Amino acid sequence: MPTTREIVSEPEPTPHPIMDEVIATGTRLGNVTVHNALSPVDVIRSPMNMASVDLLDGLALQLPSYTAFRLPLSDGQIFNRRYSLRGLNSDHTLVLVNGKRRHRSAFIETANGQPTDLSHIPLYAIKRIEVLRDGASAMYGSDAIAGVINVILDESTGTSFQYQTGQYYEGDGTSHHLQFRHGWQAMENLKLSVVLAGYKDAPTSRSVQPADAVAFQHAHPEINLANPVQRWGQPARKGLQSALTGRLKTSEHSEWYSFVTLSSSEGESDFNWRNPDTNIIFTDVPAFPDYQLTQRYPAGFTPRFGQQETDLSITIGKKHVSPSDVHLDISSTAGKNEIAYFIDNTVNASLGPASPTSFAPGKLVQREWTADIDYRYPLSGNAYWQYASLAMGMVSRIEDYQVTAGDTASWQVGPGAIYGLPAGANGFPGYSDAQAGRFSQQSLAAYADLNIHWPHTIVTGAAIRVEHNSDYNNIVRGKLSIGYQGAGSWTFRANLTNGFRAPSAGQRSVERTSQSLNAEFDRVNTSGRFSPKSALAEILSQRADVSINPLRPETSTTLSAGVGYRFGRLTSINADYYRIIVSDRFGTSPAFELSMDEQALASAKMKNLDYPINSATFFQNLNNTVSDGLDIVARHAFYTAVGKVSVQGAFNINHTSVSHQGSVTTPAQTRLQEYGQPKTKGRLSVHWQLDKLESVLTWRYIGSWQDQVSPNEESFQTFSALHLFDASVTWFPSPQ
Repeated sequence: MPTTREIVSEPEPTPHPIMDEVIATGTRLGNVTVHNALSPVDVIRSPMNMASVDLLDGLALQLPSYTAFRLPLSDGQIFNRRYSLRGLNSDHTLVLVNGKRRHRSAFIETANGQPTDLSHIPLYAIKRIEVLRDGASAMYGSDAIAGVINVILDESTGTSFQYQTGQYYEGDGTSHHLQFRHGWQAMENLKLSVVLAGYKDAPTSRSVQPADAVAFQHAHPEINLANPVQRWGQPARKGLQSALTGRLKTSEHSEWYSFVTLSSSEGESDFNWRNPDTNIIFTDVPAFPDYQLTQRYPAGFTPRFGQQETDLSITIGKKHVSPSDVHLDISSTAGKNEIAYFIDNTVNASLGPASPTSFAPGKLVQREWTADIDYRYPLSGNAYWQYASLAMGMVSRIEDYQVTAGDTASWQVGPGAIYGLPAGANGFPGYSDAQAGRFSQQSLAAYADLNIHWPHTIVTGAAIRVEHNSDYNNIVRGKLSIGYQGAGSWTFRANLTNGFRAPSAGQRSVERTSQSLNAEFDRVNTSGRFSPKSALAEILSQRADVSINPLRPETSTTLSAGVGYRFGRLTSINADYYRIIVSDRFGTSPAFELSMDEQALASAKMKNLDYPINSATFFQNLNNTVSDGLDIVARHAFYTAVGKVSVQGAFNINHTSVSHQGSVTTPAQTRLQEYGQPKTKGRLSVHWQLDKLESVLTWRYIGSWQDQVSPNEESFQTFSALHLFDASVTWFPSPQ
């Protein structure tokens, strides 16, 4: 199994493979290492060896402060998984590729934000991953509240390929992954690399037969009911991925560079089983006197929901480094993520016998374009400082979000709706013509970043960023840093940071609604999520205890301080405390039931509605939170007669509390925010390597957490702490 991992064969004074590695994240200087960085940075080298073929799961294996979620039976969240760094929302973490901002996913239907989907970057194309565990909005702009994940692509020469297969102990979830990489010097001044990858993952299921299915089978022994009637687990997935990098040296000091990633994937999973004895969609109604749904589905049915997704990112730029070490980098990045949903083995019950059983509910597209100008100038030392560096730049971003309506039958309200039969594709109603649209926003930012190395091994940093967005007023963010390398190998660092996250164009404007019969069974109503800029938001805000406002940027203040110590070159320990205060935190409001007067007023103002609105939710700035935490990371490496051994331990404590509740926040939302993630997590791994053989043993601890028994309920379930063990043994065809 090919790898790029390097074996260190000599003891002291060989540099520490991690601590002495020069990093590119959280700094604009070229000589900063993990050990002397002003903010904590984790470096994950050779991501192919993370014991996971999924980048999100691999990061969770390596970083205790990082959490990756799996949510079966959760619509699009089955495929577009959310994650968390330091207990914050997914889009509180900025994702870069080679230091350039990567575009968001088109998936928007979550209160946890609209983050970047890391799964579209082929693992075989990655040289290393740098994770900055500190606020960095003053340096990188919106989203960098919890930290930054910077994916560094592999541009080395050489050819390698890998095939990996496996399955779960239960015998399901068989996976096949094939990856190929070739890097070559195409011409004397042109260097290229290409990665091609493909994968196919079978689904998993940890289901037991539901009680209502057992009862149905007992009542209808003549019907052959599947056991289980639905899968509960990971979806079936397959896809193709590719990456291309190139560098063209035009002179001794200048070069053009470019990198591209392209992926296409498809996934499918089960929804809940529809029981013919209890589900309203099997009701006989006067609108269809000669039709019964049990004629199509005598054993009920389980909708099969899925999506086809394409993702493209292209960056091109030119870099110039003068003999006096002046750096100029001009680049442009375009990104696009497109999700097309499908749902099979279901019906639009309100259409009766006219309903198809397969639907295309619609398409979501996220487009982004970014242009950067970065300039860095060294300042000569004088009587006050040894040397300094001043960086300045400008960034222009355009963001576009588009919703394309599904086929008519996926959202149409048929004649059976007035009798209580649900409208739209059952399980996932389509996006209607009224919900379709295209929304955009623009931003322009300027920044300055000054680093000064003083006598007595003191380093200070100061950064400021001013950003103007087409949808909100100018915002100014800053960062102050100080570091000190004391006697021996002690290091100290402290940071004070202001951060922000601007709402996306989709979050500001996109609506998601469906139709159903009202409680009195006399008319069809509309319910769902509406834009906080809509007329409906104004109507509900006339209530004395309700205020629905247009989305504001989330803002943050982060205070962090850390200490580190190195024993020789192969042993180190670092501890970093942080406090993150987030104001106007993003989420989804509770559902508001409209009065008859409010429904009439909404119908008069919102002409595109075919049916009155009886229930509505909104994306809102819900509350303020305070997160306090501690990260401890220790590393030790030593040499024996039978190979090199390295031990790494990491521990994270994180506690989040809601310091202020908005007018539209429920107690359940507050509890979920405070207890919905583990407060403690730890990891201890032992890695041994000799010539062609390597083994890794890992223990992980995940503390207890709570979750709602079902969405929109006040009752919670507590999940016990977990102890997880991983072991792997690898043999390489040639010495490493």
